[in-house]
Amino acid sequence: MVSLAVLFILIIPVPGFCFETEQSVKYDIPNACCHAYVRRQIPYSLVVDFYETSSHCLKPGIIFLTNKDHQVCANPRSEWVQLYIFSLKQKKKTEEYHSQIKHFYSSVKLSPPEE
Repeated sequence: MVSLAVLFILIIPVPGFCFETEQSVKYDIPNACCHAYVRRQIPYSLVVDFYETSSHCLKPGIIFLTNKDHQVCANPRSEWVQLYIFSLKQKKKTEEYHSQIKHFYSSVKLSPPEE
């Protein structure tokens, strides 16, 4: 009878790990893999973000997200891919900086200086 009680204790918590809520999916790191890379350089003006493929994938990849919600796999060793990654990271840092400045000025009830 004791072993049956232990079994129930072990089984009952497991279903909680099997179901994902909308909130947990929203913040999940994508785990897509690239099976082939794009053959040509895509225009930078179409790219809005990127992420790296999972380390569990057979081949490494960078997945660019476009302004029309397309995902494009690219070779992380390509020079243009490295340039895009660098540019997107710089853009994100700049946006975060401006957001922090705006928040600071609003918290002390001042208007930010004109640029």
